[in-house]
Amino acid sequence: MIGLMIVVIVASLQLMASCALYGYALLILYPIAALIFFIPTLSIVCELASSHPVTGGSYVWVEKAFGKSWGFFTVSIQWLANLIWYPTIFSFIASALAYLFNPDVASNKLFVLLTVLGLFWSVTFLNMGGIRLSALTSSIGAVGGVLFPILLLCILGAIWLAKGNSPAISFSLSSSNTNFAVLTQIVISLTGLEMALVHMGDVEHSRKTIPRALFIAGAAILLIVIAGPLIIAQVLPPDQINVVSGLLDTFATLFQNLGLAPWLFVFVLILIFAGNWGNVTAWMISSTRGLQVASQSCSMPKIFTYTNRHHAPVGILLLEGIIFTCFALIMGLFPKINDGYWFLLILASQIALIYYWLIFAAALRLRKTHPPAAGLYRVPGKNWGIWIAAILGTASTGAAVVLGFFPPNETIGASFPIILFGALTLSFLIPAVFLHLSKKSLTKLNSEK
Repeated sequence: MIGLMIVVIVASLQLMASCALYGYALLILYPIAALIFFIPTLSIVCELASSHPVTGGSYVWVEKAFGKSWGFFTVSIQWLANLIWYPTIFSFIASALAYLFNPDVASNKLFVLLTVLGLFWSVTFLNMGGIRLSALTSSIGAVGGVLFPILLLCILGAIWLAKGNSPAISFSLSSSNTNFAVLTQIVISLTGLEMALVHMGDVEHSRKTIPRALFIAGAAILLIVIAGPLIIAQVLPPDQINVVSGLLDTFATLFQNLGLAPWLFVFVLILIFAGNWGNVTAWMISSTRGLQVASQSCSMPKIFTYTNRHHAPVGILLLEGIIFTCFALIMGLFPKINDGYWFLLILASQIALIYYWLIFAAALRLRKTHPPAAGLYRVPGKNWGIWIAAILGTASTGAAVVLGFFPPNETIGASFPIILFGALTLSFLIPAVFLHLSKKSLTKLNSEK
């Protein structure tokens, strides 16, 4: 089940349309991204998870390496990046819902905002049922809502080509898109391997199960993230690919061209909805539980540590619901919903990529202070191996952060890098405020004693 949870977390359908803008260049870009980011990160996370099989994930790793404050800072920015990302994935889900009754409203700002808010709070209440319910939902979503739609997309795309339809792009390994901000999505589409590992304490025989699950899931993820965008690029011309609804537009085109029954298209839309629902459920419960573990360790105020009878972090779920609502409304302030979508997606990506720097640094520190015991997985190549993996991971994420400052389109304008830098600065101040609250709470607790 943990392997399926990893697949549904990482292999999101949401980014496939934006990655499809690169066409056949994906055959070069993804192998490069795999070599300089995905495989090094996979190896490092595998070593950390195998050596420290306890609930908490990245918080536990960074806390053991650099102390509680850095551990809390790490899990806080991870949690915040997810919060900023949620409005974008729910926009994609809203598009799937719109296709069920009226595709034209998929770009209607009011419809998208109301649907996004409604869906988020629904997932929030679902996650209050605890990790077992969330894991079950994620696993069902992985099979029915991610793996099956991608398999169907590949089959329909092959039939579409076999019938003599001309591909929308000619075979060329040079990208037809020079948008550097979109290039960041190649790297960000491979992040999230460590998210499910926050539940290490709930996995039986985790020292053996997790490494095996990580490598199997990693292979499946690479196949999915390459095959899906390539089919979209074959069917839709680059100037017709909508970054929010591109996957749905591809299915609609294929179903219409192949003369398939409309109810089958509706069935696929429902599956895509379920898959992304499972994706968000997995991300949300993982990030909130990680923050809960960190909050308990750092003596945060009660809202950060309050749980219900299902051991779900209710206090954090409600707090992030309030913050999420603010971010969703910010997305609505942009002239077009696509502009708001891009801004939040890139901001979330920047924070998530910087978050990995702390994981790489923790891995290097722990290799020295808490080396893996005999028989446990470790990054191949002794100390040289883990240093090379960490340097590659840091360099690739650093390059992606820099490229993310290029405006994704002309409508946002030249002020985009300035706005993005300001938003990043504010985002990193929030964990500092949390840590200040932690110190106040700890001081109060000591005075009461």
